Amino acid sequence: MDEELWFDEPEIFGAASTQYNKWVGTVAFDDRDPTKGVPDLYDMAGLKRGEWSIVGIRFTGSREFGCASVLAASCDLITKFDDWRAIANLAGGRVPVTEFPVMHDDAALQLLTWFKRWNIRVVAGSVCQQGVDLEITHHHQPEDPDDTEAA
Repeated sequence: MDEELWFDEPEIFGAASTQYNKWVGTVAFDDRDPTKGVPDLYDMAGLKRGEWSIVGIRFTGSREFGCASVLAASCDLITKFDDWRAIANLAGGRVPVTEFPVMHDDAALQLLTWFKRWNIRVVAGSVCQQGVDLEITHHHQPEDPDDTEAA
């Protein structure tokens, strides 16, 4: 039987952080196009559509390991499609969710490859803390080592 754990102090799911926050940034993902016979995000997390609505994803790891989980809201809370503000208002200002681990040996990689497109951008923490943006003014193209000219 699955075990559900409750915490004395709920964790607020905010911006990602690490021990030193040497690099911080943003990510964006696009859902994969539905394909018959290919597991979707709900399948990977072992959740049933209509019972849960996936509203968050967590990737955690280091050089030695990586893990992934999804955050899902119970559909019992949803009275109007995607009216998350109403749910938050009823629940003290935040949407209550349950975290479900994605149980695969390489869960983080499996979950990442499920998406059609993704973009991860990180900036040195010291740059971000000072509130300045980076502007790409040049693109360096390394020389192809196989493309040598005959002397």
